Parts: sequence; C-alpha cells; structure tokens
Amino acid sequence: MTKEELLNQHPDPEAKEWFESRPPQVQAAILETPPDCYRSLDNPGHYRLYSYEEPVNSKEITVKLIHGRDSFLPGVLVFGVDRNSLLRCGCGKWQGPTKEQVRLTKKRLDAEKKRFKKEQA
Repeated sequence: MTKEELLNQHPDPEAKEWFESRPPQVQAAILETPPDCYRSLDNPGHYRLYSYEEPVNSKEITVKLIHGRDSFLPGVLVFGVDRNSLLRCGCGKWQGPTKEQVRLTKKRLDAEKKRFKKEQA
C-alpha cells in the first residue's frame, strides 16, 4: 500500500499528522501491514489490527490484534504479534465478540490462570 492510498482510506487530518509523526521504520511497517482484517498463519478466525508497537530496544515492529467472533479467544487483545505471522484478508468479515463469548472467554482465561498458579505453587 502506498502512503497516498493509506491516507485516502483515512482522510482525517489527524491520521495524516499521526502517520507523519512516526519514525520512518514505523511508517514502512504501517504501509506493509495497514489497518485491516487479518488471518493468522497459526490459528483460525479473523483478527482486527488494533495498533502498532514501536520498538524500544529492538528493531522489530509488532502489532496488537483483537480476536474476532470466529477466533479461539473472542474479544481478547493480544500484543507482540509478529507481522509476518499474518495474512491480510481485507474481507470485512471481522466481527466483535458477543457478550456471551466475552463471558465464556473470561471464564476460560480465569480457569487457566488458576491452573497456572496451582502449578507454580
């Protein structure tokens, strides 16, 4: 994607300001992995790119993703995702989780947390 294409998708002047305020390597990452719907090479479902994580001590720019309704952890925000592990699908089929999915995901994660603490004791 070119800078012009990206800014045409997001014509808000603040988007342009934000983009141009990013370091060159982050701008390149945004153009290579633009905000859109993605599929993971490792897990089924749709994921929405939430944000870019600018490197502090490394040169690797990772992203934060939100699991969609059809993923294995609906509604969960994950960070540190390698951009090379994603396939841009751009299908527009990403949907946020239902309230019931959020409840079940929270229950599942709470159970995992308890199991982990028990193993560590």
